[in-house]
Amino acid sequence: MTISTTKNKIQYIGDGVTTTFIYDFLVPSDDDMVVTFDGARVSSGYTVTGSGDPVGGTVIFDTAPSAPVEGASEAIIVLVRSVPQTQEMDLRPYDAFPADTVEGAFDKLTLITQDLQEQV
Repeated sequence: MTISTTKNKIQYIGDGVTTTFIYDFLVPSDDDMVVTFDGARVSSGYTVTGSGDPVGGTVIFDTAPSAPVEGASEAIIVLVRSVPQTQEMDLRPYDAFPADTVEGAFDKLTLITQDLQEQV
């Protein structure tokens, strides 16, 4: 596959009604999606769909996020891809060239580079 976008993050305002939030970038696996709510990482209470799909998917909350502080009118929800910085490709000498494996490794490096750029 090719990586045709540099996007790896999207932000929403929680209104206490909406439970489904769309992301439009590749997230290789559910574990690669980081969800934050008002700056705090959330590890449960939602489902990620569309992982592995280059066009993205959705994060569906069990309960609609809303402003956690009395008097606040909104809550900030951030969906960001965070790919582990590991290298799992093991090439064997004299084997046929594994083009798909090598392309997958380059794709992962591209995603990691994009994730790191987001942190700068």
